[in-house]
Amino acid sequence: MATSSTSAAPPPCAVTPSRRPRRATRPPSKHPEPGQGGGPVKKPRAPKLRKPNALADAASPYLRQHADNPVDWRPWGPEAFAEARRRDVPVIVSIGYSTCHWCHVM
Repeated sequence: MATSSTSAAPPPCAVTPSRRPRRATRPPSKHPEPGQGGGPVKKPRAPKLRKPNALADAASPYLRQHADNPVDWRPWGPEAFAEARRRDVPVIVSIGYSTCHWCHVM
């Protein structure tokens, strides 16, 4: 009685552990943080204004979020245009947007 010890080979489209592509490893950072030997480099934050801009008293929660921005934002209205006319400066309009963290990241 002859027995065959050979097993059938897997079909060519099957992924076996020996056929999986190896993941590329990340090379070490070429620009490590001083004294830390690598890792992310933290960017300095803009200093907070001593006094919030005109949006601090806005009724809109979205506008109040930007009260501490380094830009002297003002709510839309005749006072903002009168101030720009008096100072002879251009008016920059931001339509803004509000998203969740992950939508912002994408």
